[in-house]
Amino acid sequence: MIFKLSVLGASAALLAIGCSDDSGSVGANPSGSGTGGEASVAGGAAGAGGAAGALDASFGSGGGPTADSGSGGRSGAEGGGNQPSGGTSGTDSGRTADGGGATPGTAGDDGGNLHVDAGPGAGPLGDAATTDSASNPGPYTVATYTSGYKDGENFAAGTVYYPADAPPPFPIVAIVPGFEAEQSSIQAWGPFLASHGIITMTIDTNSPVDQPDVRELALMDALDSLAAENTREGGPLKGRIDVRKKATMGWSMGGGGALIAANDHHDLKASISLCGWDPSATFPQDQVPTLLLAASADPLAGGMSQGFYASIPDSTPKELYEVDGGTHLTANDPANEDKQIGLYGLSWLEVFLVGDERYRPFLKTTPMNSATFENNL
Repeated sequence: MIFKLSVLGASAALLAIGCSDDSGSVGANPSGSGTGGEASVAGGAAGAGGAAGALDASFGSGGGPTADSGSGGRSGAEGGGNQPSGGTSGTDSGRTADGGGATPGTAGDDGGNLHVDAGPGAGPLGDAATTDSASNPGPYTVATYTSGYKDGENFAAGTVYYPADAPPPFPIVAIVPGFEAEQSSIQAWGPFLASHGIITMTIDTNSPVDQPDVRELALMDALDSLAAENTREGGPLKGRIDVRKKATMGWSMGGGGALIAANDHHDLKASISLCGWDPSATFPQDQVPTLLLAASADPLAGGMSQGFYASIPDSTPKELYEVDGGTHLTANDPANEDKQIGLYGLSWLEVFLVGDERYRPFLKTTPMNSATFENNL
């Protein structure tokens, strides 16, 4: 069994798409996304000079981000343990399995940077979240591998991104690309989410022309492969995964596949559609919290997400964020749209997959660049 692993420190090259040099750095090698390839990433914390993002203008007054930007990890300095019911497990303890009973905090004036503290009864989830820490790469070093996991029959090559120095257990996410696209098209999400403590697997499809229903099968197969890593002898993730916490993401036809998965698999904790494409599809059985990232100038999937949103029951937590003037590629990289894509994508997973309610205020704030923004949160 061949196992390839690459771990970098907190400084690396910038993402190839849309990441400015005043943010925390993260590098990815798109050519390493194929079968047997090797992807190199760095999940360091955002630098003190990182841009606070457009959302910051709605809160407080004055200057830029605080010097501790990017420090919003869920674990403390020591990462001492996990508490499945949200109880106390000592100073600086690790992530709680069920979100620690955190309640939404309040937004304060932090130099123009929204700062959300945990409310009373919050579990040991680490530092408070800010718009800066939630939109930049997180505090954890990211490691990757491209082989050794269970080879599912419904997807081709895959790349696993995981936090190398964060306290377990970790939730899992699978992401599938769109029509005739490879995993390199959505690869930027892998190191970004892993740097925040979320194991992420980006995959290729068996055929580049697979339709959304086949991409659903690929996503669920990838999640099964990730879950099996929790028991694989010799694997880097043995005993480190919370197999109950799983989510799907996808771009274009892959977004359609992620929505079908949410409609069919109610054990999922969250789903995110990235400019999802599936004409005339509806999702009346969706009980999974669903985020729809869309773009008003998308020539392929423009306007579809509004129909998806309307078809999801009002009893299901849902949100539609359509970027004004955005294109079909807008949601492919968390650094896009002044990092607002990453802020909302990460916050959705933090609240509904991880169980960290401190990120909910971000989701309830209308982005300055939105053409359409709706939710029932």
